[in-house]
Amino acid sequence: MSFEQAATIPANFFTAWQMLFLRGSLQPGETVLIAGAAGGVGSAALEIVKLAGARSIAAVGSEAKAAAVRDWGADVVIDYSRSNDLAEAVLAATDGEGADVIIDTVGVDLWPVFIRALRPSGRLVSCGFVAGRRLDIDIVDIIARQAQIFGCGGSGSKPVAARVMGLVNQGRLAGHVDRVLPLAEAAEAHRLIADRKVIGKLVLTP
Repeated sequence: MSFEQAATIPANFFTAWQMLFLRGSLQPGETVLIAGAAGGVGSAALEIVKLAGARSIAAVGSEAKAAAVRDWGADVVIDYSRSNDLAEAVLAATDGEGADVIIDTVGVDLWPVFIRALRPSGRLVSCGFVAGRRLDIDIVDIIARQAQIFGCGGSGSKPVAARVMGLVNQGRLAGHVDRVLPLAEAAEAHRLIADRKVIGKLVLTP
């Protein structure tokens, strides 16, 4: 593995592992909706879900990202730039039952949608706030769904790191590098991320 690819592992895979297992209590055979599945943490979660024997629904915001996550093995792909109702699309993909776990790397603007897409007693785990940090939601929706909501910050513990790196060393987890730029082009890197042009992870090299 190159240094550039290795650089994508800790923040993404340690966070995704913690979200899925330590907070989301993911079990084999369950269905996971991954919002922002073409991003760093989202793409890592997609790999882990597949490895765990669970079913993935990848939600992305463009046709190019939809093609990428399909190539990465997503079981169901929803392009929410083309879908009128993300929650309805998730319910349709799960025979009306909803997702057992939702991995939110986006932010609270979509939480009302996520709550509707969640199976009763399902788990919503969030690490993102790029699409909103303040929440306006009807608490009745959360109560009616008996939803479990978890925040997940940081990049995990030593046991998480050891488990993930063991799988990386076995070649079972790898990560996706969109492009590598020199550190001098950091401003361009930020522009690409802000414009949502990155699929996977962007790496800066000193």
